[in-house]
Amino acid sequence: MKTKSLTALIAILALILAFASCNADRDKEPESAPDETSSSQEQIDEKLFTVGIDQFASLPELNAATRGFKEVLTLAFGDRVVFDERNAGGDAEELKKNAVEFAGGGYDLILASSAPALRACANATDTIPVIGVCVADYASALDLDDFTGTVGGNVTGTSDLPPLEAQAAMVKELVPSASSVGVVYCSGETDSVFQAEKVKELFEKAGLKAALYPFEGVEDVASAVKSACGGSDALFIPSGITTGACGETIANTAMPSKKPVIAGDDTVCSACGVAALCVDRYELGRAAGEMAVKILKGEIEAGEIPVGYSAAPVKKYNPTNCAALGIKVPEGYSPIEG
Repeated sequence: MKTKSLTALIAILALILAFASCNADRDKEPESAPDETSSSQEQIDEKLFTVGIDQFASLPELNAATRGFKEVLTLAFGDRVVFDERNAGGDAEELKKNAVEFAGGGYDLILASSAPALRACANATDTIPVIGVCVADYASALDLDDFTGTVGGNVTGTSDLPPLEAQAAMVKELVPSASSVGVVYCSGETDSVFQAEKVKELFEKAGLKAALYPFEGVEDVASAVKSACGGSDALFIPSGITTGACGETIANTAMPSKKPVIAGDDTVCSACGVAALCVDRYELGRAAGEMAVKILKGEIEAGEIPVGYSAAPVKKYNPTNCAALGIKVPEGYSPIEG
């Protein structure tokens, strides 16, 4: 009898201990799962980034934008960012070759300097982030039909296009007697074509006669400028790679003809123009760099970032050319440097 009682007591105690153990396990705090966000951030903080730079040519505006871009990334990542900087020397095929090598080389991001470079890089990859600089119009550069400010996909960047309305108005400000304007532009550059066609509409809207004078390459510039001088009171030359490199040729034809040139940027204006509405390519390069930092840190996708524009374009004039043509510069213009 005593044995049966002892056995029953042991069984009861076992049940009590088992119940207590279950409660204890239930009361324990669950072990926290690894913080994936913290782990991901640590990986970014330690990651080495390789950035490819596909630049069309060694031109002052392109060099300034690239310099600003690199400074921002270097400040953000120090020696954890490595740049593979390539200059195509004005060769479109070299641009494409660089873009393809960047796309296939495991690069973390690509800077495309100029509209041709942007087009080459965007065609080469749809996964690696591509940031454009020194591109006037992203829609024409990338054949976008419904561009509303954001490219989408893996592409974004900054635009160096000042407001065309303000540029067109400068003709009336500086050459009030003008009744006709000749627009000289490179037909092989999407940026120049876009500007020429849009500004022609704006001139006509303002009551001026406007005609387009396209040229295909550097060998045709002088002929196009001569034709424009013969049929116009003033010339407008939009920003572009070719026009930027042909300032002296343009000046040698326009200045003897006493035809004032309103330029699309300071590069053209410093050589052959009387005035221009100018943007700071260095600052636009820095703005592109800020975009790149956010992308590389994983804070946002490239295609979600709207294309950036200059917040403060500046009216500038060329003192030498204005004096030679007897142009009185109104208030609000700053002398162009160089």
